Amino acid sequence: MSVEAWVGPLDPRVFLKRFMKVTQKLPTNKLSGASFEAVPSQLRTEEEISTSLMHFAQKSKLLRKGFSFCSSFATSSNDQDTRPPLSIHLNNTGSHGEYWRTVELGVAVFPDSAMDPFPTCSSNHTPQSIPSSKQAKRLRKQLATYAASQFDRQHRTFLFSLVICGHHARFLRWDRAGVLVSASFNYLEDARPLAEFVWRYGRLLPADRGVDPTSRLCTTSEEASLRQAVKAHISMLRHIPGVESALESDHPFYHVTITDTHSETRNYIIQKSFCSPSAPVGRATRAYIALDTSTQRLVFLKDYWRPADSSRPSEAETYRALEDAHIPHLPNVHWAGDVIPGLQTTMSQVWQDSDKQWPCEMLRGYRHHRVVQEIAFPLSTVRSSRQLAEAIRNAVKCVIAAYEASWLHRDISARNAMLDAAGQGVLNDWDHGFKLDPEDPVPSYRTGTWRFLSVALSQSSKKIHDVLDDLESCFWVFLYNALRFFDSTASADHLALFDYCVEQGGSGISGGRGKAQILLGMGGSIEFSCSPLDDLVEDLRVHFMSSHVARCHPKVNLMEHLRDPGTPILEIFDAALARPDWPNADALEDRFPRSAHASTSGACAQSTPPTQHDALPQDSGLPASHSNAISPSNESRGSLKRRLQEIDAGNSESTRSGSSKRLRSDTTPPSSSLHTPSSVRSLASRSRTRSSKIEAEGNMLRRITRSRTSLNHRITRSHSQRI
Repeated sequence: MSVEAWVGPLDPRVFLKRFMKVTQKLPTNKLSGASFEAVPSQLRTEEEISTSLMHFAQKSKLLRKGFSFCSSFATSSNDQDTRPPLSIHLNNTGSHGEYWRTVELGVAVFPDSAMDPFPTCSSNHTPQSIPSSKQAKRLRKQLATYAASQFDRQHRTFLFSLVICGHHARFLRWDRAGVLVSASFNYLEDARPLAEFVWRYGRLLPADRGVDPTSRLCTTSEEASLRQAVKAHISMLRHIPGVESALESDHPFYHVTITDTHSETRNYIIQKSFCSPSAPVGRATRAYIALDTSTQRLVFLKDYWRPADSSRPSEAETYRALEDAHIPHLPNVHWAGDVIPGLQTTMSQVWQDSDKQWPCEMLRGYRHHRVVQEIAFPLSTVRSSRQLAEAIRNAVKCVIAAYEASWLHRDISARNAMLDAAGQGVLNDWDHGFKLDPEDPVPSYRTGTWRFLSVALSQSSKKIHDVLDDLESCFWVFLYNALRFFDSTASADHLALFDYCVEQGGSGISGGRGKAQILLGMGGSIEFSCSPLDDLVEDLRVHFMSSHVARCHPKVNLMEHLRDPGTPILEIFDAALARPDWPNADALEDRFPRSAHASTSGACAQSTPPTQHDALPQDSGLPASHSNAISPSNESRGSLKRRLQEIDAGNSESTRSGSSKRLRSDTTPPSSSLHTPSSVRSLASRSRTRSSKIEAEGNMLRRITRSRTSLNHRITRSHSQRI
């Protein structure tokens, strides 16, 4: 989480009156008489503070009936690190596994006032910077973990929390835009603010405590119906890999109600998301397998917060526009739209005041958005190389048709190019869809999943996104899945080139070196055992080499590629698919599981440390989290970190290679702090007849890169080396 998302300090009394409004009259005498005199003057441990606060709550009876303080010191669980030491619960009976069903508010406890991770007021009341010490960063990260865990397991539009540092306290209000933080106060000297906070919280309506009114906890029979439906899905011939993870004991079951524009409602049963956001702020995409209670069929439900930007269409609006334009190979969307339009929006961004508060990046507002659609299946479920080629052809056709209707997808990835129930390719997840308007040519900067970005986008965050980038991403998705699921002489090392990147100081990251060498056909060779697949990959490589050359040199006409970007690619696919020698069922188990080709060290890996929350299972069958999108160059470093989850963790190691043929290999990517294998190779051109134009373009690009002219500022290597 970006440290600049903390908004404060707010006066504690303003915080209480603005965010915790109640209809009952405050018990002035009771609140004024509240005292924490039982709290020891010398505190040594978090447990001491927690015990004292629980004693105060029981004695003062400020909490409404049904609410209670609970300590986590006496309990143990697998997710203990995600639970604060003290919390307020509603209707908690103490039963095992009940914590996340009943927890309302977390209380972070630190034994010393000096451990406060936020600035204290200066003598002249001028705003100070957020502390940057390792301890302060660690404690703020712990606060964010507590909030993210509660957001992940419950359905809330916002939530409150308390921070106790010795004899001082702060109030926090979290939403997807940022965190509002009150000024620190000494509750021994003035107990009224903390006593009033406790009293008010117990009397807030559920929606005023952040509970999403469109969701509720499930009944036992509803829970059983989802379990039964998921079990039946697993028994099917084609099912979503890892779907059993949608059922997990520490995640409560929820009943979600969606109301469409005609006031008709649909109800869904969900439990655990396939992807858990690592931070409490941002898009916070959660992807669920859901049971439609009216049809008793499983569907996909995506829940996230979209930027509240009037110039940017919502995913629902994008799908409607694409369907009106009769774009082929789209997913079957049942419903999409904002949740309670106009009401479920963030508030933190409204409270920014740079003159009176800590330095804070300009926060953006978000709106709650959901999409319900038919389940789609990952490309890992293809049964043959021909089916993979057909699926990617469909994605290309969809990109071209959308472009002709003035739309760009901008996030082609292995988790968005998918299969429908009939095994046909569809292009999913249009939340980054961009409308091209010749009368208002707003540029679309780098966005997408790092692993599948075009070479040009990888090299520069300032490059304007165009249709050629989307089409080239289709090629990288095709190649990536071909290497993983079909026999070739490739090793796990070859997949590292998809993740290679280096930091460029304050200008973001750069990469694409290995991809560029693939397109250039430099180095040795690796080939696929399936001859039609092998030839198709090579023909596509040559095509995208041509368009890459056109980007890099003014003497090559780029407009030829933009004038008709799709026809040549479709012709290549159609010619390949017309061949009679495709094998029937040549798909293999994943030859290079995630741990075998991930890279750990280096600038990029350090910038985006993957966690259990950051990414979907490798082939979950559901669209990736929006946190995977790379931000425009002018976004904050913190935002960039949240959007670069495609760079995996783990050491690179070799696995088995295939048989006889070889795909071209290039030299190792630069030796930098980013770990790269000793021999990362690229696809290479084989001795086939190519047109003189393609040969000339290839020679031209080699001259460009070797002369260190227009291209060398884009692809950076350590030790000042260039391609």
